[in-house]
Order: sequence, then structure tokens, then C-alpha cells
Amino acid sequence: MVTTFISVVVEYVNLVTAIRDSLFLFFLVMYGTGFRFRNSNSGVTVKVGGRTLQSLYSGVAAGFVGLDQLNISALPRDLTGVGVVNIEITVDGKVANTTTVSIK
Repeated sequence: MVTTFISVVVEYVNLVTAIRDSLFLFFLVMYGTGFRFRNSNSGVTVKVGGRTLQSLYSGVAAGFVGLDQLNISALPRDLTGVGVVNIEITVDGKVANTTTVSIK
């Protein structure tokens, strides 16, 4: 497993992910607030580049008071080279702010 953690203070950055010609699977892990209050994990929907992906976990981010974690299934290889795509998260019918990721 390859894990990259980028800590940025008072600045938002897009994570550039390269999935082309990789032997690895790439999973998105998102952090925010309010996920823990969902009715069930099946109430969480995630779209990356218009493709619906499975929420593997949505709940408390261990060790961080008030922070929630959302683990998203592996990015499909057909997203290779598409560039900047939207990440759309809906929890129990409530739409979160759209964010982006750049995929090369």
C-alpha cells in the first residue's frame, strides 16, 4: 500500500493523482464534518468525474475530535488522464460542497 499525507495550513490544494500504468489501486480518503450523523453508510453517495463510487467507510476520524472520515473505493482506471474532475458527496440526501481532484 502506498499512502501519501499532505498537511497544509490555511491553504486548499488539489491532489494530483497518477493512476496510469500503475500496479497499485488508488483510494480517496476525504475529511470533513457531519458524516458521522448519517443514517447508514448506504446513505452516502460519492461521484468522482461523474462515476458513482462506493463509500467504504463514513464516520469518526479516530484521534481527531469533531473530524469525520470518508473512505472511497478505488478510482476506476478509465479516469486516467481526464484532468480535473469534480468530487460530489451526498449524505442522506444533503449535498456537500463540490471539490476537485486532478488525475493524470
